[in-house]
Amino acid sequence: MPLREDKNFTVVDISGVHKLHVTFCGCVGHLPYHIQLLRHSWFPASLEHPETAFSFELLNFFQLLNHQGKVSAYDFYLAVHNIRDNTGLVNLPVSKLLSRDFEYALT
Repeated sequence: MPLREDKNFTVVDISGVHKLHVTFCGCVGHLPYHIQLLRHSWFPASLEHPETAFSFELLNFFQLLNHQGKVSAYDFYLAVHNIRDNTGLVNLPVSKLLSRDFEYALT
């Protein structure tokens, strides 16, 4: 029976920041997780143990806005986050490596 690994996952897309449950293939000779994500048009934030990914559509849209309007990555991320919740009451998902004071989205 093939093995699989289930992970709680954060995907950042044009429609917002989404928390999902992702099941990776763990069959004999399976592709690394980051390759499995790339094949589904998700760019992983990490190569070794990905828990966050960005859709190719989002990355292309950011590139256009950055080149045309000089929008910073931070401002773009805030705008994407505010698509789903514009109240400012929900903390932005931030890696534990960046700060222990922020909520970690992948718990």
